Amino acid sequence: MIINCVSNMVSILGYVRNRRRENFGIVLLDNAFNFIAKKVMFVGTASNCLVGTRELLVYALKKDARHIVVFHNHPSGDT
Repeated sequence: MIINCVSNMVSILGYVRNRRRENFGIVLLDNAFNFIAKKVMFVGTASNCLVGTRELLVYALKKDARHIVVFHNHPSGDT
């Protein structure tokens, strides 16, 4: 699947929308913006989430990603 618009990304990430704790993750893409993988990397509380940059980059490099998109949800609904 080529990620070439916001609606494609929303369909990939919809599964974190209704979670009660903050989730922070990464979507990996190849050079042509084809989907490689997605992963929730960190789970926090209802109001915050600690994130380690090193872990995100190591995961992306191991999967040979050329582009990354990071994401997180807002359990409170207040962006």
